[in-house]
Amino acid sequence: KGFLIWKKVADAKEEKIRATVLELHAKLNEVATRSLESRGRGFGAAAEANENNPDWYRKNCAETRVILRQLYDWVIAPIADQIDDAEPLLLMPYASLCYLPFEAVLSQDGQFLGERHTVAYLLHRDHMDATFDALADPPRTGPDFWVAFGDPVGNLKSARSEVAEIRALFPKHAVHTVKTNTATEAELLRIPKGTTILHFATHGFLNGTEPSKTYLELAPEDPFDGKLEQGEVWPQLRDELACMESETLRLVVMSACDTARGAKDPRAEVLGLPDNFTAAGAPAVLASLWKVNTWSTGMLMAEFYERLAAGKTGIGVSLRDARRAMLEDKANGRYAHPYYWSPFILFGDWR
Repeated sequence: KGFLIWKKVADAKEEKIRATVLELHAKLNEVATRSLESRGRGFGAAAEANENNPDWYRKNCAETRVILRQLYDWVIAPIADQIDDAEPLLLMPYASLCYLPFEAVLSQDGQFLGERHTVAYLLHRDHMDATFDALADPPRTGPDFWVAFGDPVGNLKSARSEVAEIRALFPKHAVHTVKTNTATEAELLRIPKGTTILHFATHGFLNGTEPSKTYLELAPEDPFDGKLEQGEVWPQLRDELACMESETLRLVVMSACDTARGAKDPRAEVLGLPDNFTAAGAPAVLASLWKVNTWSTGMLMAEFYERLAAGKTGIGVSLRDARRAMLEDKANGRYAHPYYWSPFILFGDWR
């Protein structure tokens, strides 16, 4: 409806928020590591009471729920009445809040914010202005041209399965994997100018010491080393990708670990890959806030693209509904814990 709410928390609370976001990431990392040994199901009181769940998982769910409710009370409750009918809900977080998946904060009635709202993120004021300027143009119509790079070097079989499942949804597609021997940076620079969605299903490597060296893994091919580094995305891709120059590209999806982070520690607010992709000309970017689970990521991406390819919903609503699908059985769902369904957040144009 065309309004902005600017809110800055008091400095004293800012430090508490930072510490609590760090606690949240610790709980998410515990699921990432310990679920390899024993996996729990569900999230909430029922999951905590379920004796079939491992003790560590029941404890993790209880503590994570407290953290998410506290974060909701601090950052959402003070403006809840003002954003009640916001659709989409646009957020421009700062400092440690850049590491918070707002979709996962939990109201006292047990509802995640991402169940109630379509959420999109703005990186900074310039990104906000560019996104709002783009809204003056009608949303794109017509079938998408989906181009994917999956499992470039043969060490991520699930990513190959992911792109194989999704490509069937897009009659016009091009898929580059270790099997085609074309998942290289050189091939990336040759993708057609009519490309509308660029999908990376690969490893993401975060360099918290030197963020410009954070990279997406591709296959090496002389003269390229197989590392699409953050520092190469802009201006290289802006200048060399035909779909950037022709302005047909509407979405970049980084289905990989840590692609929305600029540093390892939420104490450091560092702009990362999403900022470089948007600066290069991508109107919308989907990226992750932590080390993701390979199989739940494939499920989330399949749910997301099934809705997007149908053409009835835009990017933001398709992502929201994909999350809802994974949360359908909160009490016993395989991927109901926020670790699985909330790592990927959308930057920019949600249409």
